[in-house]
Amino acid sequence: MAINLVSLVSQFLTPQVVGSLARAIGVNEAVAQKLVAAAVPTILASLGTAAAAPGGAQRVSDAISNSDPDLLTKIGQAAGSGNARFLNEGATLLNGLLGGGGLSSLVGALSQYSGAPHPATQTLLGAATQAAVG
Repeated sequence: MAINLVSLVSQFLTPQVVGSLARAIGVNEAVAQKLVAAAVPTILASLGTAAAAPGGAQRVSDAISNSDPDLLTKIGQAAGSGNARFLNEGATLLNGLLGGGGLSSLVGALSQYSGAPHPATQTLLGAATQAAVG
């Protein structure tokens, strides 16, 4: 039986969590929902692409292995407290895995799709990346 990774990550990013994230970054909840719905499969595909690069599988594996075991709880707490710096750490991780402007391209495409401003898109993409890694 195949595991549906999009479904697993989306189970954590409930409407309540996404609503907290939306308030933390200052966007409409419907925009945040649309952004997260597009971001999760995009992040997972990007991680697959990164893993296919020379040495990439080890980098992705290390990122997952080195993640905080309590990461999913901390994302909810950061969203509730408006800790955008913590939420952005996932974007930094994704940038390191993708390299070469990959994060910028993803942020631009997701921002255009969702209508969210670039900084908010990057923060939400970071939170979704942390959820995927967690």
